[in-house]
Amino acid sequence: MSVTRRLRAHLKWLLPLAFILLAILLFRGMQSSRPQPPAQPVSERSWSVRAIEAQPERLSAEIELYGSVETPQMASLSAALEADLVSLEALEGEYVSAGQQLAQLDDREVVIDIRKQHAQINTIEAQIQAEQVRYRSDRADLSVQQELVQLKQQDLKRYQNLAQRNMVSQQQIDTARTALQQQRLNLSALQSAIDDHPNRLAQLQAQRDQAQATLDELELDLERTQVRAPYDARIAATQVAVGDRVRSGDTLIELYSLDRLEVRAQIPERLLAQLRPSLAQGSAVQATATIDGTLRTLTLSRLGATVSTGRAGVDGFFGFTDDLPPPEPGRSMALQLGLPPVDGVFALPPTALYGTDRIYRIVDSRLEPVVVTTVGQRRSETGQQQVLVRSRDLAAGDRVITTQLPNAIGGLLVEVAE
Repeated sequence: MSVTRRLRAHLKWLLPLAFILLAILLFRGMQSSRPQPPAQPVSERSWSVRAIEAQPERLSAEIELYGSVETPQMASLSAALEADLVSLEALEGEYVSAGQQLAQLDDREVVIDIRKQHAQINTIEAQIQAEQVRYRSDRADLSVQQELVQLKQQDLKRYQNLAQRNMVSQQQIDTARTALQQQRLNLSALQSAIDDHPNRLAQLQAQRDQAQATLDELELDLERTQVRAPYDARIAATQVAVGDRVRSGDTLIELYSLDRLEVRAQIPERLLAQLRPSLAQGSAVQATATIDGTLRTLTLSRLGATVSTGRAGVDGFFGFTDDLPPPEPGRSMALQLGLPPVDGVFALPPTALYGTDRIYRIVDSRLEPVVVTTVGQRRSETGQQQVLVRSRDLAAGDRVITTQLPNAIGGLLVEVAE
């Protein structure tokens, strides 16, 4: 009785489970026996790109350089003497012409010294004239003194003849001899004065020349009281004001030449081999820069003689070739340097370059990577930016893609969009 009761209890949950299992088996059988659709083949995706036909040309690359404006001719005008500044006619930033007066120092003290020096020169000139008169007088007296010596000699000889006849005393003979010696001394002194005339005259002339040199210095100081521009320039700074007492050597005005402004920019070492031959042959190496919205032209005039520590290139100096006002010294700017033309380079849009040394060409509708060397960049005749590259693997007529694909890889299937 208990067994029957247990069987009935188990059948209550076994029968539903059996029905569920049977239903699952029937569903699986029906699912496996239904007809299957034919498998579709997997198609490879084709990427739409744009391409250009590569052609080798003789082109000039452009390199962007960064430099600053400077000048080798920055002058500091200083005071030549100690004086008061009575006028200042130049202000910072003004343009001045060669010879234009910029400042005036008080010249009254110099004028007084010049008058004194003129008086000193006149005194020496008078002494020279007196020496000339004395010399002419001595020359005239010389013949007289010579005649007097002859007369004294004759007197002595006459007294000596009379003494032989005991007609004169010995004292008279001694007196005649003394007179002759005295006259000879006078003649010798006069001759010495005449012979010394060139020395006295040279000494006076030397004094006159020295006084004249001092006068020239004073007149130069008088001229320097007017501070003038040495060349066409622009005022960089003024260091004094009207009323200041300046000493000799004090800086008054700083200015720089408008003709000597240039741009110093570092040129990479890899470009020197192209630029040095052009400079040696006298060929112009052009550069451009945009200053205050205006395109300016420059020419490479020379290369630096030394390489600064920590730099990998040589400084180049670019002079302005246009007639526009030059920029201020110390101003920074970007230059577009035009390199000498090179044969066999390809001009491509910047979007054709992947990384720094790889482009892709299309061969049988698939991408093929090509390693290139970047020569530089330039702007086309229509103003578009172009990258100049060179490669032995790139030939004329190759189609190079100009579309930047994020998944670009060799063998990728592409389709050129017209």
